[in-house]
Amino acid sequence: MDSAQRVDLLRRMVALYRQDGASFRFHEVVSAVADVPVHAIDPNDHRDAELLSAINGAAEVAFERLRGAPKRGVSAQGFGNHVKRVMGIVLREREFELHKPRGKFSGGATGYPDFEIADRHSRTACLLVKTCATGRTDDTRPVVVISLSGKHPGINVSKPARHLLVAFRHERLVEGDAETFRPIKWTVHDLFDLEVDLSYSYSSSNQALYVDRGDLILRQGAVEGDDPPISLL
Repeated sequence: MDSAQRVDLLRRMVALYRQDGASFRFHEVVSAVADVPVHAIDPNDHRDAELLSAINGAAEVAFERLRGAPKRGVSAQGFGNHVKRVMGIVLREREFELHKPRGKFSGGATGYPDFEIADRHSRTACLLVKTCATGRTDDTRPVVVISLSGKHPGINVSKPARHLLVAFRHERLVEGDAETFRPIKWTVHDLFDLEVDLSYSYSSSNQALYVDRGDLILRQGAVEGDDPPISLL
């Protein structure tokens, strides 16, 4: 699929979204954006069964470590980052070939997924690690996000792969003036058939605002010693 075909496909998907009741599936969006196949987990394939068993085993070890040393004095986001670090450590200890992926159309290492791994059959799997507060499973705010904004989409997928989510449900305890986060459950999901929503968002950047289009500045001022004013001539 060349660039023009990919743009055309995305335009048709957006047009479909405008219709009442239209929905997308995770594998449709990822394959259209990244231009690579997305594979579902096949319960009858022994290789997929091995992969699930291995990921589940790593999640169990990470869960026990997180339970044994609850994270105190961090925000919910800080706890989520801590969980990803612990999960990454456990995966490496269990001899997974693990790295932060860089996609064909992405300019950086941020975005989806958190990890790219190779199973013992040299097949690629993309892994997302998330946390969810107990009592918030019915929250409708986005948690799995595939960004299409800017020149570099926030998706780092360059190979045919299976896509898995490891989620850690946690409880939040308040001890004095500090919060403590402790996991109470883990789950492993196949993202292939996940229903996803499309959000329209128009944005710009500091570079566009202050550098590329300095001609848009109509008035300005500066503190003495600060950056010199930009010429409007």
